[in-house]
Amino acid sequence: MSISHHHLDFISKNRNQIKNKSILFVGDHTPTFSKLSNNYIKEFNIKNSTILNKALQKREFKFFFQELFKELEFNKFKILDFKKTKDIDIEFDLSQKIIPEEKKDKFGFVIDNGSSIYATKIFNSLSNVSFFCEKGGYLLTNIDVNSINRYPILPSPEFMVDFFDTQGFEPIKVEIINGLGKKISDYKMNYYEKGYNLHSSLKFSKFFGYLIWIIIDYLTSPKIQNFIKFSDYKMIKKNEFRELTKKINDKKDKDKNKKKLVKKYFKNANLINRLKNIYFRFLQIRHNLFNKNKIILNFVFKKNEEVSNLDFENKLNSSTIHYISSTS
Repeated sequence: MSISHHHLDFISKNRNQIKNKSILFVGDHTPTFSKLSNNYIKEFNIKNSTILNKALQKREFKFFFQELFKELEFNKFKILDFKKTKDIDIEFDLSQKIIPEEKKDKFGFVIDNGSSIYATKIFNSLSNVSFFCEKGGYLLTNIDVNSINRYPILPSPEFMVDFFDTQGFEPIKVEIINGLGKKISDYKMNYYEKGYNLHSSLKFSKFFGYLIWIIIDYLTSPKIQNFIKFSDYKMIKKNEFRELTKKINDKKDKDKNKKKLVKKYFKNANLINRLKNIYFRFLQIRHNLFNKNKIILNFVFKKNEEVSNLDFENKLNSSTIHYISSTS
């Protein structure tokens, strides 16, 4: 999940509703904007906006969020992911059933970029994310509904509401947003039909925009060239995916060599930085235009009570609301 002004507005407006002024990002988060809007700066009295906007231009995103949240009087900001890198503060595999003692920390806001549903053991993962949110705090998460193979198990919005209910949360928002975080419409929980397509919830103008997004995505997205045969999968897994790792690393090495060649022929550092800035601005414009009509499911939950994060199996609905309602 990318962080949009939509998310920043919610955090900023509700920051005084929580006792523990702290934020946890689950997974890496990239802003959908290249600078803070003038309205946001004015409304929340952001004094160091020049420094923050320079950080955005340099793509120093962790520094940007650290300084912004300090100005909003948050006392703690951490990033959690399954693999340690320079920007990750907490290394933790969300699939684990029990959170290690040293990881047992609570936050007023937990912003999950969808990392929780990358886990195969999705019950453990969602339960762990729930645990990190303190009582009275907010959990924001989302589902990208456009990819068939992005997640091991793609949960329905009805399931998400039911699961977080077992964890002591109430849904504040379940809505359809675009790829920039702007609200398109509220999501209507289904109970009557066996199921329906998400685009059926859109007004015609938004549906037409979504069709345009599908066409643009088809024409501009790279076609699948690197793939494995299903008949080879067992052997590849037995070898712990080493062959695939080697191929990915070889591709990374080639990309590094290309960058070295660029630096060799363009020795002027200022020129390289200018070209980088132009390139990143182009990517930002393309990103904004491309994601304007993309649709994503967005959730905002508030934690009203502390419950055992392992005590959920007997509380979950046995099936979809449609089946439970029609057989009661």
